[in-house]
Amino acid sequence: PAVPRRVRERTAGLAAELLTDHPRVLLHTDLHYENVLAGPAGSWVAIDPKPLAGHPGYEIHPLLVNRERELQGYGLREAMRRRVIIAAEAMGLDLDEAFAWTLLRAGLEVGWASGFDPDGSRLSHAVAVTKALDD
Repeated sequence: PAVPRRVRERTAGLAAELLTDHPRVLLHTDLHYENVLAGPAGSWVAIDPKPLAGHPGYEIHPLLVNRERELQGYGLREAMRRRVIIAAEAMGLDLDEAFAWTLLRAGLEVGWASGFDPDGSRLSHAVAVTKALDD
């Protein structure tokens, strides 16, 4: 009941649209700045995976909310959208598809936060991120 109706409807619609016949690859699902470390000889190592098979666009959301304090001084909407664009370009994803997958995951995060957020701060933040991504 804490999830805004618009977020519920949008997330359900995106799930129906996106969770059909897409190629599935192995995803990390928690790939963000704190989970990528410098490895030996200048390589990079991704740690703490939450493996899942799915579409690569599902990976973008953690990049939006990690190190978010660095975005202060920029509008949340502009900063979030810019990060999606950068990630989509780096991953070779269609921009509309990248936004749709990111918005789907943001909606799922709202649902999760609504059940495990005693003071409401995570839920408020998750809703703000979803609104920033929505057209």
